[in-house]
Amino acid sequence: MIRRLIILLLIVGCDNSTEVEDVYGCTIKEACNFNADANIYDGSCDFMDFDLDGICDNIDDCTLLDLEAECYIDNEGNNYGNSLPVDFSSGASIENCPDDYYDCSVEADKITTVTTNLGNPTDTPLTVLIRDNCSTIIDTTHSGNYTAGWHQFSYDGTNLGTGVYQQVFISFGSQYTRNFYICNP
Repeated sequence: MIRRLIILLLIVGCDNSTEVEDVYGCTIKEACNFNADANIYDGSCDFMDFDLDGICDNIDDCTLLDLEAECYIDNEGNNYGNSLPVDFSSGASIENCPDDYYDCSVEADKITTVTTNLGNPTDTPLTVLIRDNCSTIIDTTHSGNYTAGWHQFSYDGTNLGTGVYQQVFISFGSQYTRNFYICNP
């Protein structure tokens, strides 16, 4: 009996030929169309993120910016709201925002303008953009050469929905940003 069992095991169990099926496809993990099942590279790898949103496609799926709007309260408790004080070190703090600062339920809460004072030490070309929290440029508000000194840049956001936006100042390849809140009930 044992002898027959051993012979049977040898006949059935000795077939070690495990055939691997050829699967053609993209074998490079960094590619948009990587195929984990592929074992033969067929040259089909696609590395194109057509809309540059970090997702391999041409559909503009928003990569949300983590924007927290600024609320400026000075040492005397004055709320600068949508207008920054000339002195940025005057005790301005997001933590000091009133609890109802972002309440946007009635017309009295309306905030649709942002005004920023910016000083430049030399004559400079300057572009000011407005971006939404998807990093999409929705407006160019100023573009040109500005003399040395303080300049006030205002933006009327009555056409924008309630939310947080970003004012972007670009000069000599440097970029400065300011987040601001629009309340449009």
